Amino acid sequence: MIAFSPDVLRITLADGTTFSFRQGFAIGRHSTCGICIRDGVVSPRHADVVWENGSWRIQDLQSANGVFLNGQRIQPAVLARRGAFNWGQVDRPCFSTSKRR
Repeated sequence: MIAFSPDVLRITLADGTTFSFRQGFAIGRHSTCGICIRDGVVSPRHADVVWENGSWRIQDLQSANGVFLNGQRIQPAVLARRGAFNWGQVDRPCFSTSKRR
């Protein structure tokens, strides 16, 4: 069996805060989320990001305001090497992936 390690996923928020992930995480308003965004348009658990079939994927968790990837509402979507996603009126976090080191 061949096992693939996830690429590193980096997410930078509008305020400059940067996160690096090597495993799946949640995005939402709840404090247990890997990225916690305290904004009324963000659901307590808004989206999941997972490493699946050799790529990072984002999945909206039936939130009221949805998830947008590079300006298009998605359900679910593969995260390319670079891009931006947002929900409601929240500033667009940027993301990039790179090979695990």
